Amino acid sequence: MKGKEVNIVHFAAPPGFVGGKHFHPGHVFVYLLEGSLIMGMEGDAPRKLGPGDVFQEPQDRTMLARNLSSTHGVKLLVF
Repeated sequence: MKGKEVNIVHFAAPPGFVGGKHFHPGHVFVYLLEGSLIMGMEGDAPRKLGPGDVFQEPQDRTMLARNLSSTHGVKLLVF
């Protein structure tokens, strides 16, 4: 699409990782490769993700992610 850009990022987070509350100016899709993660969006109930799950973050809504494990990291792709 003319004037649009897509970024694909491989992201790894350590055991016990808690991402700070933040938002993105565009839509974001998270694909979990390894581990377990809780993803929460402002106004929605938190959702538990495992390998192969996809989470859509609508634009301009505050979100928070947390690694459920205190011993294993998580790996994900962010589009």
